Amino acid sequence: MAYIGSRPADKALQTSDIEDSAITSAKIADGTIASGDLASGVGGKILQVQSTAKTDTFTLSTTDTWTDVTGLSVAITPASASNKVLINFSIGSSSADSANARGFKIVRDSTDIAVGDSSGSRVSSTVWVFESGQNRSFQSSFTFLDSPSTTSATTYKIQMYANVTSYVNRMSTDSDNDVYGRTASTITAMEVSA
Repeated sequence: MAYIGSRPADKALQTSDIEDSAITSAKIADGTIASGDLASGVGGKILQVQSTAKTDTFTLSTTDTWTDVTGLSVAITPASASNKVLINFSIGSSSADSANARGFKIVRDSTDIAVGDSSGSRVSSTVWVFESGQNRSFQSSFTFLDSPSTTSATTYKIQMYANVTSYVNRMSTDSDNDVYGRTASTITAMEVSA
């Protein structure tokens, strides 16, 4: 810029020098504003949502062992280590024999979360299904607010345990007629600001 006479002295830009409408959200780079910059009471917002839907079937034939349910996992990378992750899952299942039992649990990477306390031979799980009949379909769901304390990519998955051959998203009898149904299962991870 050209000047007539001497050049004006440099002056630091003050907040009051900027008109209210001069800076729009489009001018603010992603990640510039952290949750700590916000006023008190504005935490608890959902920052991102990651979700996986499993529509195919799964058969657990290895009994009395926790096993990953294939295709029922979700990965999320928290923006801040102080943020939490809200996990929700819903899963349809059935078993082949009467007097059967099966359970599901949430695993964060390799760590079990939201499971009951251990007690003797009882199985610690997130949800548990016991039925005295067979060929019944049950939909189980659970919600848990986790504190992973990381900004690294984190994988949440569902594992299954059963005392007899059991199934996900199908009946134990799976004949091709309209008496028997197929279901879907989901797992969703939502990052919640601190």
